[in-house]
Parts: sequence; C-alpha cells; structure tokens
Amino acid sequence: MKNRTTRKAYYAHSMKIYNSKREAEEYAYIKSIFKGNVVCPNKDLGELGSMNRYLKVVSDADVVYATEFNGRVGKGVFEECETALKLGIPVYVVRKGANGFYCFPVRGLQIEDRGINWVFYGSLIVDTKYLLKYLKELKVSETTTTNINEARPIQAPKLFKIKKMKTTIKKLNFTT
Repeated sequence: MKNRTTRKAYYAHSMKIYNSKREAEEYAYIKSIFKGNVVCPNKDLGELGSMNRYLKVVSDADVVYATEFNGRVGKGVFEECETALKLGIPVYVVRKGANGFYCFPVRGLQIEDRGINWVFYGSLIVDTKYLLKYLKELKVSETTTTNINEARPIQAPKLFKIKKMKTTIKKLNFTT
C-alpha cells in the first residue's frame, strides 16, 4: 500500500462509454466495494494529452478496476492494466451479469489486434479459480455445461479444464 492515509483506485474503461449510464453504473459499483477515492479519468483528470500522464496516475493507485467494451479492452485500458500489473498493483475486471456486477482478479493480458482497431486491442485474463467459484455460485447445472468433445453433460464446474471452461463461458456470455 502506498504511503498515504486515503487509498486510491483507478477506474480504467473505454472512452466509448464516457459520460454514459453504463459508466455511471460501473463507477457506482466500484465506489460501493472500494473504500477510498476512485479516480475516473474523464471526470477527475480530463484530457491529459499523453498516455504517459494517465500511466503516472495508475502507478500511484492502490488498485485498478478495469471494464471491457464488447468483451475486449482498448489500447489505453490495456496499457493501464499492463502498467499496474508490472508494478504489482492488483487489477480487477468488473463485469455485469444477470445478478448485477462482480469482479475477478486479472492475472494477465493478451493482445488481440495489433492493427488499427485500438478499441478491441486486447483481452483481460482472469484467474480461473475465481471464475469457477462464480459459476458455482450461479449453480450451473450439469445439463447447462456440455463437453463438446464428448457431446454429453459433464459434472460442473469442478472437472473443468480450460478448453471446457471456455465453452461454458461463451454459453454464459462471459469473455476470458
């Protein structure tokens, strides 16, 4: 933890949702689970001109909460998360499911598009043990989860391997 009296979180999210209802809902959720100041770049920082200035704010945070846009993160959010992870700052992805918001620890990043589409630049990789716990809490039934390789129901979720889990995630509209 940094040397200060108030903890600070950074809310990394797509510019595509700035000043939207979605942004307000995500921000409210983060404020409800984080006890301290939550920095929202477009509300609290404005246009800083350079990505390095945003990364400086990230490096001073105690935690980063990131959200995806259509299952991916843009180049800016990717760099903010990458910086935090390199510095040992915890990063959590905030997602909205049928029962409201939840968050998972991010254990890595993956570049998806090095081309000109910076809105869908990369993916956040979540720790699967937390994802499995969430699926268990949803009470995923054996009939909901199917092993495509064997085309028969499998016991869910404790026998998952990553390939099988990705099938379930797609069925539940999650993104890894």
